[in-house]
Amino acid sequence: MALSGIFQFRSGLPIDASTGGDTSELLSGNVGNRPLLLPNVPMLRNAFRNRSLSSVGLRIAKSVIRKEALKLDLTGDVFNAFNFDNVAFISSTVYPNNPAFVYGRGVLPNGQLAPVDPRFRKLRTADGRYDSQTAAQQGTPLQAQVGFRLAF
Repeated sequence: MALSGIFQFRSGLPIDASTGGDTSELLSGNVGNRPLLLPNVPMLRNAFRNRSLSSVGLRIAKSVIRKEALKLDLTGDVFNAFNFDNVAFISSTVYPNNPAFVYGRGVLPNGQLAPVDPRFRKLRTADGRYDSQTAAQQGTPLQAQVGFRLAF
């Protein structure tokens, strides 16, 4: 009998916050329009991270018949054994105007701090479900498979 496993733990990819509009008035949409930390000081690129990804997979294999001209192997695989949700915000390359990345202006024209947009990095809706408009599952939920291999 053989037992093997694979463990994957990945940190979240960096994300850039945006103002959600053409605040620099360059007629470029929200591309490159980063919020301000202070007057005339834009927020750094990659200042935030997306959610991490975790997965544990297991495999059990056993030879049940082993004769000179015949061999039967049974295998069982479990993917994402602990059923991690692995929900992350949809990438800006897939969804360029994802509202979860809209931080807001950061600083108002008068120099006062602006409130952070309530949609910024908001993962769930009011009823507690994941927001399908801004987030999606990365990878697969818990899955299992059984296999047979006959060699002759």
